[in-house]
Amino acid sequence: MQARALVRQNRADYFPTISTGLSATRDHQSTNRPLYSQSSNTYTDIVLPVSASYEADVWGRVRRTVEASRAQAQASAADLEGVRLSLHAELASDYFQLRELDAEEQPLSSTVAAYEQALDPTQNRFKGGVASAVDVAQAQTQLETTRAQAIDIGVQRAQYEHAIAVLRGQPASTFSLASSPLEAAPPAIPSGLPSELLERRRDVAAAERRVAAANANIGVAKAAYFPNVSLTTSGGFESTTITNLLSGPSGFLLAGASAMVTAFDAGRRHAVSDQAQASHDQSVANDRETVLGAFQDVEDNLAALRILQDEAKTQQAAVAAARNSLNQSLTRYKGGSDHLSRGDHGARARAVRRKDGRTDPGPPDHGEHIARARAGRRMGQLHSSPKAGVLRQSDQSDKRVPAEDPKAVASEGDRSISK
Repeated sequence: MQARALVRQNRADYFPTISTGLSATRDHQSTNRPLYSQSSNTYTDIVLPVSASYEADVWGRVRRTVEASRAQAQASAADLEGVRLSLHAELASDYFQLRELDAEEQPLSSTVAAYEQALDPTQNRFKGGVASAVDVAQAQTQLETTRAQAIDIGVQRAQYEHAIAVLRGQPASTFSLASSPLEAAPPAIPSGLPSELLERRRDVAAAERRVAAANANIGVAKAAYFPNVSLTTSGGFESTTITNLLSGPSGFLLAGASAMVTAFDAGRRHAVSDQAQASHDQSVANDRETVLGAFQDVEDNLAALRILQDEAKTQQAAVAAARNSLNQSLTRYKGGSDHLSRGDHGARARAVRRKDGRTDPGPPDHGEHIARARAGRRMGQLHSSPKAGVLRQSDQSDKRVPAEDPKAVASEGDRSISK
């Protein structure tokens, strides 16, 4: 509004200025003044004048001033639209972020339910002596960690909901959005769009208008080197009594023209002209920077879109692999072969300890406990036999059978456990 009012103010210089008034004076002259006349010593003067003045825009000063103010008004309007667009973009961004959190909340809830279901059989296996307390603790850790992530999602969603309420001009306490994951795909961006679309950006339009305003100010500064041509006229009625003020003989008229030029100003006009030129150069540089920034934003978003599409394909492959792994794990679990994975984990843990230089074997798994117990019983039976460690003679043949090897017994125990 301020810029538009300034345009109307400068545009008024295209038209003449007209003024009028009414004055009444009672004059008593000195008797000692030169050319004294007794007949005109005291008199009354009533004047009703009408005057008009007009500055001829010979050198384009007024025209350039109007152009500069109009360009500034357009730049201000572009700035205002840019602010509105930024608010709309912020509102849309917050809305899509909120819907993204809604979409993330569903798999987290499903994961929490799955971990809760997985915790029950793990606890049952621990009570039956098949699983260890470490397995139960790991299952509980996964469950509680996922629950904490779900709570964080709720906090972030509330913050985005409050931000949307503020952008809509409503109190945060009275505004809410129901959970609804966004399932629609983003619109496809066609290739080969013309670069002229960047002219619709409000910052680019504002920068271009400021260049036009600076260029018009150069014309205003140059016009100061030429004479200022003015036309004036004055007319009205003048009388000594009010009764015959508006009569024809009481009228008067005066018209004239003038041309004024500044002969010496100690370089003021030259400095003003240099300042206008420097301001124009700055506006051109700012406009160039804004346009380059607009091209950069376009390229950044196009590159991000292309790369994120590849990332989405990779994530889809990872989801398919994870789903396949889950199906295989469920198949092994339902088939009763889940202890093999525990044995593999124990072997990997022992390998890591050996790699780190640790000599302690670590806690053995359930299969190792059973194998060692059976090997111990076998060794006890061998030591309790009077013929242990010697060759035994069969009653029916002279074939000699060697004594049982403890390592073979342990290996046999391991094979029986795996069966």
